[in-house]
Amino acid sequence: MRIIKVLHECSAGEIQQSTLESYDTDGLIERILPGVVAQSHVAAVLALKRGVSSPAEAAAEAAAETAVRRVVHRVLADMVKFLDSVEVVSLADAKEKYANTANLSIGTYTLHPCDSRRLSRLEHFHKNLALEKDDELVVILGRMGAKSVRITEADSRQSLGAAGITFETLALSGQASGGIAGNMDRSQDLLVRFDGHQVEIDADLLRSSLWLSADSRLNAILESRRFSRNRMQQYAVANTYSETFDFDFNLAARHMIIDTDLKSEYQTISRRERLFHVEFGD
Repeated sequence: MRIIKVLHECSAGEIQQSTLESYDTDGLIERILPGVVAQSHVAAVLALKRGVSSPAEAAAEAAAETAVRRVVHRVLADMVKFLDSVEVVSLADAKEKYANTANLSIGTYTLHPCDSRRLSRLEHFHKNLALEKDDELVVILGRMGAKSVRITEADSRQSLGAAGITFETLALSGQASGGIAGNMDRSQDLLVRFDGHQVEIDADLLRSSLWLSADSRLNAILESRRFSRNRMQQYAVANTYSETFDFDFNLAARHMIIDTDLKSEYQTISRRERLFHVEFGD
């Protein structure tokens, strides 16, 4: 996992300083101190067993030498690993290097799991990706001729049909994009209604999709919708978000400006199940 810090225009010295300011010295000390103490104790015991004339002095010297060597090696190795995992870049350079990032501004990011030219903020990382994926699904269904998409969300341990459901209705054109699933919260599910106009369905519709280009279900729907003699009219699929994308929660926590429990947030999201029920036009 790579951390990308986006700053305003900055010099090489400021970039280096900003990187090192994030280095977790206290955390490293906590990780290596038990081993240093144990190794120093062993060195002292061995010195005593050798029958040194001044055992206390020899033991202290051996322990100090062992501790220094261990600490220096661990600090250098840990710092090299840390520097390799952090990139500090100016906003202007980030806009060029990560040109596919939406709403790029100063802040702390990591690479998007589906696009190496796109960044995702550390804050609410998995929540934002889950909403992004849902948004893209709704938009694609609209471009396949959907009249409505009903998104029902519940805890995956419960039956989606068990609770009384009230819907927020969102009216969109067939070309709408972005910010759709974000209207949904725990007590309110979402009903998206489209204009209902006939659309010409692009055979390459999914090819440029960030999340769904290889999704077998969406490709099957696309093929069915393009077969004009017997088109699909309704479809329902349950969807859960369980991918971690090798996200390092501990590393992210070291670079977060606000106090957010990303692991707990991910666990909550991964327990949620969403049912997409789509009704197509003619």
